Amino acid sequence: MKRVLISLLSTCLVLGAIELAARQLGAKDLNDPRDALTGMFVPDPDIFWALRPGFVGRERAFIFRWGNEPLVINLHGMRGPPVTVKKPEGVKRIVVMGGSHPMGMWVKQSEVYSSVLERRLNERGGTWQVLNAAVAGYTSWQGVVQLREQLLRFSPDVVISDLGHNDGLPRISWGLSRPDHEVQQPSQTVDAVRATLRRSAAYRLALERLTASQAVEQSRVSPEEHDDHLDAIGELAASKGAETLYMAQFQANVTQPGFIGMAQPTCLFREGHRDAVVEVCALFEKRDDLEQLFVDPLHANAIGHGMIADAVVQKLVALGWVE
Repeated sequence: MKRVLISLLSTCLVLGAIELAARQLGAKDLNDPRDALTGMFVPDPDIFWALRPGFVGRERAFIFRWGNEPLVINLHGMRGPPVTVKKPEGVKRIVVMGGSHPMGMWVKQSEVYSSVLERRLNERGGTWQVLNAAVAGYTSWQGVVQLREQLLRFSPDVVISDLGHNDGLPRISWGLSRPDHEVQQPSQTVDAVRATLRRSAAYRLALERLTASQAVEQSRVSPEEHDDHLDAIGELAASKGAETLYMAQFQANVTQPGFIGMAQPTCLFREGHRDAVVEVCALFEKRDDLEQLFVDPLHANAIGHGMIADAVVQKLVALGWVE
């Protein structure tokens, strides 16, 4: 018995030393999107994670990220006011899909381009609802699943696909070297165990090294897969009689305290081979005042969101989808 206790004590001391050393090395947190902004996300068996229905984020440190007002998620897991699944009589609906930018990080609910778009369209005399179904961290693959499994039941007349920014992110930690479409959602038990382990600097350091030694191609979605996913979104929308409007994906040249700026403005995906595209790249790439329009390289401020909303209205009118 004494030997067993000595062995256990020695093991604990060794593990403690490893953990201390890992902390000294500065092991990074793994930037798992489900762990960011605690409480905002819930696991989803089809799509990895979703926004928590009915969530209201009130903490000061939290609301700073959402225009200094509480982030409100309705009962359908969308940022915005309550809506019914059944489309009201005489109303036309637009569903906006995307990641944290169209979801509206750094801006108020009233300033997100989906909200501005709804106001602009109704000012023209129509009766429109614009549902903000964007979720921070979503890739184009997640968009396909979200549209198929969740959003078509809202009977949209137009689907706005604002997906692509997150496709080039490193592959999610629990999938190691696999792209999004090959990752299997871990069980809740495994997820809980990993959440506990992620508190350990030694675990994070080991997984970081393991992930780095995997495949050379580490993006969550390849450019070829991105194109296929956007095709699938268009096909799913068309199957229910809806049109699809694609948003080009732009990354700004912004250098502000706390953010990493880009060497130059970058258009990630122009989608120029598609018929219905909002040229977000053309809207911003030749401007020399991006610091007045963007908060960081990926997220526009209220002025930038307003410009995007106006560009969407112009495109909808040009396509004949809005009178």
